[in-house]
Amino acid sequence: MTKISACLVVHHEAKLIRRCLDSLKGEVDQIIVVHDGPCLDKTLEICADYRAEVFIRERIGEAEPHRPFSFSQATGEWILQIDADEYLSSNLKKNLRALVQAADASAYEFLWPIWDGEKYLTKHWPRKRCLFKKNNVSFLGLPHYVAAVSGEVKSCDFILEHKPDYNGIDFPEACLEGRICKN
Repeated sequence: MTKISACLVVHHEAKLIRRCLDSLKGEVDQIIVVHDGPCLDKTLEICADYRAEVFIRERIGEAEPHRPFSFSQATGEWILQIDADEYLSSNLKKNLRALVQAADASAYEFLWPIWDGEKYLTKHWPRKRCLFKKNNVSFLGLPHYVAAVSGEVKSCDFILEHKPDYNGIDFPEACLEGRICKN
């Protein structure tokens, strides 16, 4: 069976990480958690409940510089890059193993709708490239961005749920001003 390693970079995520890890339970073969700096909440205790492999790295204040390290710790042929405020939708969870068995794909991008703290504001965009063959990817360290994949990247309509516990975007105002297109 093809192995999947889930790679998370976190910083004080005790409020949300259990939901993410619950969605991964039984679906991935390895969970790598890199904590950005010393942990001052219960995040790492929660991760231990899921038998995650935990690494504490120097505090940088950004996840992306830690991602190459997390990928290097992965033993799976496939990597699922996921954040603590994300989780697998039931449909993605059901289809994850079949996706990595497909011989014709090197990476997948999933629907990643924008959440305003209460509801999704988009339905059909944006997409996040977050499941890929470990040996077919290069990474620049830009937010939520896998730079290059050798081989085919497939877009799927499975949803990678992204529900932070805050409203990080003033989406309606941006739409009214024409800065962001409608979904």
